[in-house]
Amino acid sequence: MPTNLPVQLEITAPSRVQGLPTGKPKEKVTITLTRSFAGQAGEYANGVIFVRDPFGSNIARIPFKFGKYTKGTFTVQIKDELLTGIYTVAVAFEGEKDLTSARGGSGEVLFGCFRVEKGLPPIITHKVTYNAIITNSGKGRDDYGKGSSSGIDLFDVAVFITTPIQIPFRQEIIKLTPNPRTGAESNDLVGNNWVRFSLKRLASGEKFSCGYTALVRNRSIRYLLPPVSNAAIPHDIKDFTKPEKHIESDHRRIKEIANQLAKTHRNHTSFVAAAMRTVYRTLKYKPQRSELGAAYAIANKIGDCTEFSALTAALCRANGIPARLQAGFGYGGGAWERHAWTEVWLQGFWVPVDSTWYGRDGTLGITSRHIPLIVGNWMSSRIRQEFNIRWKTKAGRRASPPSLDAKWKVERLTSRRSAGTPLLRASPVRLRVKAPDAVPRGTRLKLGVKISPIPKVPAALNMMAISATLSDSEMDRVIALKPIPTTLSKPMDTTIELQMPRCIPKAKLSLRVWLDGKPTEATWEKSIGLIQ
Repeated sequence: MPTNLPVQLEITAPSRVQGLPTGKPKEKVTITLTRSFAGQAGEYANGVIFVRDPFGSNIARIPFKFGKYTKGTFTVQIKDELLTGIYTVAVAFEGEKDLTSARGGSGEVLFGCFRVEKGLPPIITHKVTYNAIITNSGKGRDDYGKGSSSGIDLFDVAVFITTPIQIPFRQEIIKLTPNPRTGAESNDLVGNNWVRFSLKRLASGEKFSCGYTALVRNRSIRYLLPPVSNAAIPHDIKDFTKPEKHIESDHRRIKEIANQLAKTHRNHTSFVAAAMRTVYRTLKYKPQRSELGAAYAIANKIGDCTEFSALTAALCRANGIPARLQAGFGYGGGAWERHAWTEVWLQGFWVPVDSTWYGRDGTLGITSRHIPLIVGNWMSSRIRQEFNIRWKTKAGRRASPPSLDAKWKVERLTSRRSAGTPLLRASPVRLRVKAPDAVPRGTRLKLGVKISPIPKVPAALNMMAISATLSDSEMDRVIALKPIPTTLSKPMDTTIELQMPRCIPKAKLSLRVWLDGKPTEATWEKSIGLIQ
């Protein structure tokens, strides 16, 4: 730890566990900075306090400005949606805009840690219940709009309700049960799923109840992608680089911002992170009555999660990076709510990014508090909305749209990890890893990984990746996902670089190969000591 620092750091919480200050949701952690006398007389200690979660995402950024004898006390509220695990408090002094630049450099950085218990597990199984009641008022018009009428029946009624979608690595649909059971599942080419309920007739004044129950396993995951641009973009992905309604990537101001970011962020990976930060810092969060999109957001500097995600997608498209919207349920503010975020196409993966909740440092990834329902621009496409209904009437009669009363509920079924063990697939490759027995705390560990194909096992797959999981003796969490070639004819060497914890004596690190988004039997693990 650096010496002769101008301040001293102290962290206190309601309890202590294994020597660390510990808090639970709805409790507070107190951070105290005290001006020391190590510096020169009259010297000021100015800088920023960063609070980072177990994935390394900033959950708080607190500027401070101290005089010679100043003492400052700051509080961090532990919210329900924070991940369980160990959090790092880092103090960067004036001149250090990013903590990464201070590691190994001349800047002085002070660190401390605290623990969050009973927060959000990195892997959760949820039960999603959706119920809808459709009522035919029986009202409408006769003679193609001339005069009003009542008692109009609806025929060949088709009700579509969006269900949670299967997403490689991130979301697994364990079971889906339509209600009533006559509901049929359907999907489209981009991965959206529905249950469809069909009625031959819905009489005037009649009600129809339908819905589903889904068991969904969600993972928190960050994507470890090298700082390079996309190679050739597949033909079916190119449409997501074009401007469209509410994602106006051809808007003058949006193009200007994208061009400016591209000058300093020349590869796609860093550009996406910069676009997220720009959206988070530019827009003021304010709930909107309707979906207004990217052009409205940049013109008015306000928006909710829909505008945040649309502007992020528009900036990426303006720089030639495929991007699309995703919507579903999100856990924020202590309750489940409808939420939206963005997906960007990077190096063969659709990578989720959330500028609304993760805009502080441009995290590439998502947590288990996201349950995706819809992929695509639902703002300009009826079929991609959460609910859709079609019907017919007798010739010469027009019916008023049926009314809808929809209710949904999300329940957490597991408090630690996930319910049940995931089914492991046979792997066409094996792993060999070189890793030290111990490393300094907080270091960036470089793992040398050799991936060898297994003879007579096909390796031509849609997706292949290595996940890195870190266990601090309490909770396993996927901290990185790295893509590898999908066709492997001979052994290859690669490197995985990971940030190690700062506040525990040892950590168990494991790697696993995934095929088509599902875990395989190919794995490696080792306990690594963390020394001062």
